[in-house]
Amino acid sequence: MGYRNDIQGLRAIAFLLVFIFHLNSSWLPAGFLGVDIFFVISGYLITSIILHKKEKNKFSILEFYEGRLKRIAPAYYFLLMVISIVGFFIYLPMDLGLLRRSLITAGLFVSNFFFATGDSYFGAKQAENPLLHTWSLGIEMQFYFLLPFILIFFNKKYLPYILAGIISIILAYYQYRFMVFGQESGTYYSLLARIPEFLIGAFMSVVLSNGQVKNKRYSLPLALSGVSLLVYGLMSLDENSAFPGINSFLPCLGIGLILISNDNFITRLLASKPLVYIGTLSYSLYLWHWPLMAFQRYREGVFEGHQFDWKEILIISILTFVLSWLSYTFIENSIRQGNTKKFLIKFACIVVPLGIATYSLHWLSKKFETPYEFTQASFATGSHNVDHVDTLGDRKDKRPHVLLLGNSHANSIKPLFNILGEKFHFSINTLTSDSFPALEGIDKREIPEREMLFYNLSRALVPHTKELIASSEVIIISADSFDEYHSVTKAVDSLAKALKPNQKLVLINSYPIVDRNPVRINHGFVKNSDYKFKVTANSHSLHTIDSIARVNKNVLIWDISKASIYNDAPYYRDTLIYYDDRHINRRGAILLEKEVEENFRKKILPVIQN
Repeated sequence: MGYRNDIQGLRAIAFLLVFIFHLNSSWLPAGFLGVDIFFVISGYLITSIILHKKEKNKFSILEFYEGRLKRIAPAYYFLLMVISIVGFFIYLPMDLGLLRRSLITAGLFVSNFFFATGDSYFGAKQAENPLLHTWSLGIEMQFYFLLPFILIFFNKKYLPYILAGIISIILAYYQYRFMVFGQESGTYYSLLARIPEFLIGAFMSVVLSNGQVKNKRYSLPLALSGVSLLVYGLMSLDENSAFPGINSFLPCLGIGLILISNDNFITRLLASKPLVYIGTLSYSLYLWHWPLMAFQRYREGVFEGHQFDWKEILIISILTFVLSWLSYTFIENSIRQGNTKKFLIKFACIVVPLGIATYSLHWLSKKFETPYEFTQASFATGSHNVDHVDTLGDRKDKRPHVLLLGNSHANSIKPLFNILGEKFHFSINTLTSDSFPALEGIDKREIPEREMLFYNLSRALVPHTKELIASSEVIIISADSFDEYHSVTKAVDSLAKALKPNQKLVLINSYPIVDRNPVRINHGFVKNSDYKFKVTANSHSLHTIDSIARVNKNVLIWDISKASIYNDAPYYRDTLIYYDDRHINRRGAILLEKEVEENFRKKILPVIQN
């Protein structure tokens, strides 16, 4: 099979889908299908190459891997080297360890396993990692260790049945898992789950001589059918769809049909010069576009994920194409030329600096480390997202009857309650979890995929929380929002209605949030930026908890959102009191205690001491 411009055009389409999706997923909710297009193309081309050489008795497994290494490794490792250097200046010292682990796993082509242990592919924190996109290259390299052996050891006449069987079994397995366990975030990064996509391409190559239909009467109908299936996938899927698996089959089949069609207006459109040019650069484009976006998102440090404005989109687009052209011209297309010895010498000039830079990140993170109490929750964190209860306040009180629940906002004000308990001689049990209070009745169907990890963590704490509520006389709940999800509001209201006569429920209207991560803006905990932060109060949440308190007599509201320490938020006397855009740090909680102490003594303490 000769060089095909239409495949380069298809690569261009794949990259553009991914690029648009990564800029703003709401513009093209199924743009992640671009990666699947790459996988189908890889399966098709690699199978065609191996079978062609096998038929001529010229196939060598060592030459195959040498070719893959020369094709993929130079630009890839050069990118890793640049990220390791740039990351040092952009990442906070506390995050350099994560960057280092990402670099190591990416360098070994196993980053898909690493990212599978984090939040979902669509999560905000993953979106700040400049190496997240390397999961797909890891899967591709892993697949290259499987495919040649299938094609070598089985007779070609049996291959269509073997490939179809493997595709069917794997799709059926993941459909079963979805029906039994629901969507599992780790599936997205699974080699096994992605194998059918590669094998659809391989199947198309195997069943047709030269990988294309010979009868041109069928060419256009096949291409149109393929386009229709791809468009169907783009129109029907989004980040909440069960994917990959059965939902990936039709779009990937569509790409396979386009690949086997021959000389029609679809393939001629794909072979147009602009698409071919983008397709030629597509590997470098894919490598460079994501780190630019991730570094910018990290710098902005918005919890829900930064949305690019048009100026940022323009800059990212220009830099992506400039860096990709430079990478293609001087790295990807240059280093792989020549014999193996010259290649290894040039390649070593990339790998050795990369190794030194990656190793150095460990001690650099220690040398420039920001005190952890300014960068994260740092008090009584053993009772957050873990089934363990911490007791705060007066240690002499051996029978705590006060319970602090809630999400990360409750976790951040544990220092405040510890001081109040010591001053007013009461102790308080606490058990908190990210995003969701560990209460019964929060509906999984409401929860987006990006929050599913935190939802599951909170559900694991529900049984223990029920026991703690039953044995407590005063239950205090703090959260940044009580109305983001209807079932959260309903769960709190249900708890209020289920209170025993001797129980009280205190709902805290929490502190305001800011629009960007101040630690990242200042690259430390002392003010060194002129950025004007936007401060947003929790007025909407106050309205919600007020409506609950009005109809439940045992419910009180404690409003801590109007303290004067927020006047210059996120600073207090030019030192940060927030550790990110949504949470006050330990210093902030201690300062807040001083300001709200009198109000607490008058409004909440009588309930505790009653």
